Amino acid sequence: MRSSLLRGVAQDHADLIASFEPFATHPFTPAAAPLAQLHELWNEDKHRVVTATSAAIGALQGTSYVKTPLNPKDVQVIPVRDVVGVHEAWSFWGTPLDGHPVVEVRITASGPKPEMQLKGKSIAGLCVLDREPLNYVIAGMGSVVERLLIAFRRADAGT
Repeated sequence: MRSSLLRGVAQDHADLIASFEPFATHPFTPAAAPLAQLHELWNEDKHRVVTATSAAIGALQGTSYVKTPLNPKDVQVIPVRDVVGVHEAWSFWGTPLDGHPVVEVRITASGPKPEMQLKGKSIAGLCVLDREPLNYVIAGMGSVVERLLIAFRRADAGT
């Protein structure tokens, strides 16, 4: 059955649109499809504005975080006191919560009060929906929209 949203749209164009729908591009995980993520963001953000803040939320249900290796080109982890070795360092992407780490470093301590310093520049990231960094989600959405526009141009040109 044809959606009332497509009333007046030529059948070949409606078929083209259907081929990009999440159930067609991601049959086993339709919510992971870029257009499904765009739809979810659109519905959630219709009446809100994203605001950067230095405050944090005390508690939130269903919060997800992604832990990624800290890029040494961007941020240096420098031992200050009581640290023999730095083994690994990670940054976190997700909804900021009170007490949740922004950076985590695995070290070997040489004394009772190990202290580290971070030097460089880093950007705090936001995760969207299913633990994907926001920039990846937006890039995926843009790619799908671009492919859809190209497909419409070809259909209109008869190629």
